[in-house]
Parts: sequence; structure tokens; C-alpha cells
Amino acid sequence: MDKLKRLISWSLSSWVGSLVMAICLTGLFFGVKFVLAKGSAKPRPNISASQIINNWGFAEQWKQLVPEWFGVDKWSVGQYAKYALNDYNGVERTPEFQVVGKLDQDHKVARVYKLNARGYFWMKSKGFRYFRDLPGSDFQLVTATDTRLKDKNHSFEILDGYIPLKNNLLTGYPVPDRAPIERLGREKITTEAGDFVCDIYQADLDGVILKIWANPMVPPLGIVRMTSERETLELTSYSAQTDETEIPAMFQPVIDGFSTVAYGCESCHASDADLHTPVYPPK
Repeated sequence: MDKLKRLISWSLSSWVGSLVMAICLTGLFFGVKFVLAKGSAKPRPNISASQIINNWGFAEQWKQLVPEWFGVDKWSVGQYAKYALNDYNGVERTPEFQVVGKLDQDHKVARVYKLNARGYFWMKSKGFRYFRDLPGSDFQLVTATDTRLKDKNHSFEILDGYIPLKNNLLTGYPVPDRAPIERLGREKITTEAGDFVCDIYQADLDGVILKIWANPMVPPLGIVRMTSERETLELTSYSAQTDETEIPAMFQPVIDGFSTVAYGCESCHASDADLHTPVYPPK
């Protein structure tokens, strides 16, 4: 009987462990480091924050640019821009950006992390990364003058059907500097979204050169076209007015100010040992 009990206990613990591992591997695919115990993660050796950002391409590089540089200094919830992206491997994707919420001082994220909420919005970027043919979404606190991933600009990776997890991609690294930028001139270009007279800029991300065609009438980033040696991004549609926002149900309480989802698996489950009892709204 004791052997049978030990066998059942071992089987259950192995099954739970396998499930936790599957969820964590999903997060790692999206570039998230999960810290399941208290304490800060240490930087990986022989690689800089800029190299990590550049390894992810446009999915992370856009955060080193400043919308205000391109004439976008105000946002409204609902503004969006959709793009066609092609990379050097011939992969085609359709990423999009949308302002999905505004941070208020009484929101839990602002209170817990002692943020001055003024100027902060939730920016959703979707469609840069995929897992099992599902597009992943990134929700990040940003301002028009600072979209970098850092302690105050919290970011969460979300895949439909999975729990939201904090993006710790650069945990333990100093905040990267904004990309040095140079204005090259002006040009009228044609895109699927229409014709635009654009200011042309060149940004240097630690040796990776981005060329940007920008117009202030294209919120939320002001980007009409962007190219690098690896990728090309071009506008297909946008709205300068408010539009309906698309937010996963498990993340809506964060936007509404009730949750932080900063507790790993326990944000949405009763405990690490109980992955079948959901907690709603998340912690």
C-alpha cells in the first residue's frame, strides 16, 4: 500500500511539474524570463541589452524610438496602426499597435509600483511573435517620450488561452539608451494605407541601422515605413480616432486598475501547486 501511495504521489507531482514546464517553455518562446522565487535575475554573460533587443528585431527595436521625435506627442485610447512585415527569411506577418488604456493614479499598478501615472498609457503590440500559429500580444506601459522596456514601463506577454506573464527580458540590465537619430530629408511614399509625405530618419541601435519614414498623422508611433538589413515594416491601415480595443479577458482587470499580474503563475491560479483553480480578477 505504501508503494502504491508513493507511486500515485510521484505520478501526480510529475504531471503537475510537466504542466508547469509547458507553461514556462511557452513564456520562454516569447522572450520572457520567469522568476518563480523572490530575488532579481542576473544578466546573461557576454551579451548586452542592445544585443538582446537587436536579436528580437522590430519586435523590441521599436521601443528604443520616441514617438515624440516623429511629431506624435498625444494619444487617445483606441488609436491603432497595422503593418505588413517581411523579414530576410521570407516570413510575412501582420503586426499592429494600439493604445488600449490610460493609467490612472488610483490603478493598482500605479499604487503598487509608486508610479506617477501622468502621461502613461497601455500600448498593445501584437503579431510579432507566434506560438502554435497563435499571435502573441505585448502590453506595455509607455509615454510618448519613453517607450523603452524598463522597471517603470512594465510589460506583459500574453497568448490567447495562456496566463499573462511579466516580460523580464532585460531584468538585471541597465536601461538601454534611446537610439541616436538623424534626419535625412523628406519624401512622398505610397503605401496600402495611402500616400504620405514623410520625414526620413536614420537610427543607430548599437550598429544596427534603422531607416524610418515618419508622419505625425499616423498614431500611435508615427511610423509609416521602417527598414533594416533584416526586416521591412510598412503601414497597411490606421486610425487617428478612437476605435474598439481588443484585450484578453485575463488582462482587462489590469487595464481597469484592479490587478498587476506580477506574481507569476499565482497571479491567475490559487498557487503553483494548484493550476486548476483560477483566480479572477488576477492578483
